[in-house]
Amino acid sequence: MLYRRLLFTAALALLGATEGHAQDGNRSNLIDSFLSYRKSGNSIYEPPPITHMVPNFNTITYAMAYEKRDITVLSRYANGNLDKTDSSNLAMSGYTLAPHLAISLKKVGIGFSIENSKNSAVYTQSYGGGLTSRQHSDVSASGLGFNLSSLPFASLQKDNKLAVIIGGKSLTVKHQYSEFASNNLQLQQDPTLVRYNLLKYEAGVNLTLQLLKQFSVIPWIDYSHADTGSALAAADNKTNAQLFENDVKLFWQSYPDLRYGIDLGINAFGFDVRIGSFLGSLARLNTQPDYIQDKSFSFSLSFNQKGG
Repeated sequence: MLYRRLLFTAALALLGATEGHAQDGNRSNLIDSFLSYRKSGNSIYEPPPITHMVPNFNTITYAMAYEKRDITVLSRYANGNLDKTDSSNLAMSGYTLAPHLAISLKKVGIGFSIENSKNSAVYTQSYGGGLTSRQHSDVSASGLGFNLSSLPFASLQKDNKLAVIIGGKSLTVKHQYSEFASNNLQLQQDPTLVRYNLLKYEAGVNLTLQLLKQFSVIPWIDYSHADTGSALAAADNKTNAQLFENDVKLFWQSYPDLRYGIDLGINAFGFDVRIGSFLGSLARLNTQPDYIQDKSFSFSLSFNQKGG
């Protein structure tokens, strides 16, 4: 009995060693599919980043953005069709919470933000005979941000406002990832831990068009970039650096640097409710490819309070 157990364990270890390179390639392809989906599946109706606060004299703005991630990526062919013969998949879950406080002077707004996130990704590949290979990654991050917004054109300040926004954020990241392992062997592994700091930079413009007293249209454009240099440098001497580099793409570069859209705002009881995200979700209902199962959602809410 002991001999058979040892033989089975050795077989699993041999499977992990011989399939490691193929597993890394499959996982990388799934990540590329996800990035392609994220960068091409946006609707024109989208809310701007929570940092896009428009200065409103003698006003304090309290805002919050929340994103819940629940996505499974399946294998696909080069033409984009679902590959039903490949059992590999990548399941992502987690959240990002970002409160924001902005203080408005006459033409300038000063914003302070906090970001807290915890996200994970699990790669799974099933084989015949009940054998399964898995790989697990976990990323937790928290940090502070600061941004400035200004109204450069005084003639637009009464009803319609053109705002220019610049800012940055510094995050402290705890990143853990395991090797590919079969069945219960994965439980015997100690994951590789990488700690690093991540800097985010942002610049954007939005135009608030007050069409009615309680209704506004907000076209916007935003450029944001995550500097992953320190992350990649921290992993130079770690095991399986290629797997970690793919993690960095997955968790920190899944959105395009340049984004734009149109948001719609409704003012009700002092709350500025944005419905661009809701309309964008409706617009994408029948456009999701078969290789993506996306149950994620996000929302943002802000409240303005006049200063004393």
